Amino acid sequence: MRRSESEFRENTLICFFSDHGDLLGDHHGWQKQNFFEGSCRIPFLLSWPAQLPTDTNRQELVSLADLFGVATKAAGNCQLREGVDLLGVLRGKSPPRPSLVGMAELPGSEFFKVMVVKDEWKYIFMANGGREQLFNLQADPDEICNRAAKRAGCSSKS
Repeated sequence: MRRSESEFRENTLICFFSDHGDLLGDHHGWQKQNFFEGSCRIPFLLSWPAQLPTDTNRQELVSLADLFGVATKAAGNCQLREGVDLLGVLRGKSPPRPSLVGMAELPGSEFFKVMVVKDEWKYIFMANGGREQLFNLQADPDEICNRAAKRAGCSSKS
């Protein structure tokens, strides 16, 4: 029996993603050497009409480490390795990632940086100078008010 074009279209998984971005002037930066949203966020799109809800925009934390699990779960295997079951999350059958940790350079390097995102909060530590940043991403999506620095001008809402 020959499958129709619409059957293939409905049961084809399309996954679009990219490397993390450049700041393009945000925060006076032009590269991807920090953990501001403009540098660490990526486009990530999944389409599988026969298996996933359509026309939705989700806010769960996703990592490129989840890609292996997307491929193996779609192929019928259950291996996840370091990622979460993203297809299960989108189907409402698995819990979302509770937090996300990102690292640049190796610990001990003068250029070591680490980022932790949980709920609406993002914490960044930079070994070069021992600098810390803390942002409330809901109240301050442009990451202007560094709550770790106790700067004047930060409203109590951000």
